Amino acid sequence: MILPLVVLAFCGRLVASAVITLPNGRISGREDIVTTGTTKWSIYSYLGIPFAAPPVGRLRFQPPVPPQNWPGTLECKSNNRKCYQVGMNDKYETEDCLYINVFTKEAPNTRASQPVMVIFYGGAFKAGAATTYFRKVQHFVREGIVVVTLNNRVGPFGFLSTGDNILPGNMGLKDQQLALKWVQDNIHLFGGDKSQVTIIGQSAGGASVSFHLLSPKSSGLFRAAIARSGSALSAFGYQQNAILNAYGIANEIFPNFGNKSSQELLIALQSATAQQIDNTADKYNVFGPVVEPVHEGAFLSSPFHELAQRPPANNVPVLTGITSEEAIGKAADLNAVRHSANVYDFHPENMVDSCMNVDESKRKEAGVKIHASYTQGKLADDLAAMIRYDSDGRYAKPVIKYAQLQSQFTPVYFYMFSYHGKRGNNNVFVEGAGRVGHAEDNLYMYMDPEDPSFTSQLPPADIRAAKQYSTLAMNFIKFLNPTPSKDPLFQGLTVPTVTPQKVSYLNIDANLQILTGPREPAYSSWVEIYKQYARAPFVCF
Repeated sequence: MILPLVVLAFCGRLVASAVITLPNGRISGREDIVTTGTTKWSIYSYLGIPFAAPPVGRLRFQPPVPPQNWPGTLECKSNNRKCYQVGMNDKYETEDCLYINVFTKEAPNTRASQPVMVIFYGGAFKAGAATTYFRKVQHFVREGIVVVTLNNRVGPFGFLSTGDNILPGNMGLKDQQLALKWVQDNIHLFGGDKSQVTIIGQSAGGASVSFHLLSPKSSGLFRAAIARSGSALSAFGYQQNAILNAYGIANEIFPNFGNKSSQELLIALQSATAQQIDNTADKYNVFGPVVEPVHEGAFLSSPFHELAQRPPANNVPVLTGITSEEAIGKAADLNAVRHSANVYDFHPENMVDSCMNVDESKRKEAGVKIHASYTQGKLADDLAAMIRYDSDGRYAKPVIKYAQLQSQFTPVYFYMFSYHGKRGNNNVFVEGAGRVGHAEDNLYMYMDPEDPSFTSQLPPADIRAAKQYSTLAMNFIKFLNPTPSKDPLFQGLTVPTVTPQKVSYLNIDANLQILTGPREPAYSSWVEIYKQYARAPFVCF
């Protein structure tokens, strides 16, 4: 409990409890006094509210179910719980992890109708937790937005699948879905308007956002979506070897399990301890969403790329974007980058996306064209080109493609976060590559530009970039448009909408610009290579 006390010393003072009566029972949150300039205001935090029953015993690997009512008043003043993480050991890991947090400036029992922001975390679908206290989101709350964060299951607990109706998978996405239903049923009690919900996420959280756009089961649960550095077309958002993973884990724990039925696998793994399952991460550590078989509770039952080409299940506006060089972090180990480059120089077929479903006889030919999209020489002699390839392959191209497909049906706005500053704490540099890496923009989005505990050590340009980036999101949450008017903060610029033929975007840098064609010319090369070599149906892009 030391960390929250330190945060309060900088940002506010705990003054009282705040009690709200939910349909499941009473909860007691906390009221903190925050000082912004010369103004003091209250922020109310309700941390660790159950939105689902603990997914243990026979509920392990099953869709979440609503929680039981509780007697008395449940204290909701802290939440350190984390769902089991892959490859990490943390004393706060627990299967009993399905809790939600709400931050609002509205006192209990007051009538208000504020827009709502629901945050899904990143972490490659194998890590992440909603343990943030109010400090990182207080600027959203101050500006009249109710902020919701939540835990969802990750790794095998959230995404184990046998590819059939016994264990169809996607439990982690279904956790998010139940949390969104909880928001619809309860957020008015916190001063929020259930008809003004925006979902937002970065990386796997961004992919989650676009999965909800595609899922009919999420229909009516939100009115807008912000998907940052991830989409439903991201390769890391598709678990290609789900059945092998499931049976591998079973045989790791029960060496004589063999190839028994899915029902026997489910029973066996429900009988194992959580720690036994977690300990298999040394061999089985890649998890994520799957295409489920058709059944009543399915989250998605068609290849994701195919779904993205159709009118979305949720017809809402979208704000999406990327950083200027998502993979620049790899340049911290240039020897490893050079090693990968050497492999691709001699085996360009390895550059072909697993998503492409390329005929094996055409694989090398496709790889040569991908290689030529980045350099006319050797990648080992042009490490910036290697970095750009990694950025595009894992992050940029699936986000751009999804934006184009979605723009056929709803307004889509695109940005690139290119501002490199002190706050990003990233000194990695390769000539010819961008400067801002994956998740670096989180440090600007979730920083109150009016909080001196953040800003006192930062140059004015960092503070301005943070205000621009967070205001872009706030405007979209409130007005469904990131630049609803010509604002000096944005140099009088307004962000145009994307079309299938033209991706215009706001480049967020020391000087703002409206540009066209992010990640060109490589992106157009990928599109042509997919047209020539990829075999439909394919899941990702």
